[in-house]
Amino acid sequence: MGNSPRPGLWTLEKSSDYGKTWSAWQHFSDTPADCETYFGKDTYKPITKDDDVICTTEYSKIVPLENGEIPVMLLNDRPSATNYFNSSVLQEWTRATNVRIRLLRTKNLLGHLMSVARQDPTVTRRYFIRLRIFQLRLLYV
Repeated sequence: MGNSPRPGLWTLEKSSDYGKTWSAWQHFSDTPADCETYFGKDTYKPITKDDDVICTTEYSKIVPLENGEIPVMLLNDRPSATNYFNSSVLQEWTRATNVRIRLLRTKNLLGHLMSVARQDPTVTRRYFIRLRIFQLRLLYV
């Protein structure tokens, strides 16, 4: 991501019509309860269909404080992942003309931890989100 903690609650969205309409691709949260509250109870469950939109808690923890990568593997664990070209549902689900990130809640240090700033002046840099997108590619299995 960058030199700030990963976001606490966010959604990766896609458009297949050049930004006219948007739909969720994957949700990210720091707790299962927030997955269910913000995105619905069916999002925090194993993938059962090729076009399931899931919520993961794996990449929203405050640690690491800097340079926390978030790999988004859209095909992993999909029923037709190894048979991509024979699944029109999976092909349509991975098709996008535009991609956006919708940040819903940041993740930062609590106020009582700000005394750490005396020993580590970079702490105050962590009250914003900085994104660095290295690769955006779709790999076919």
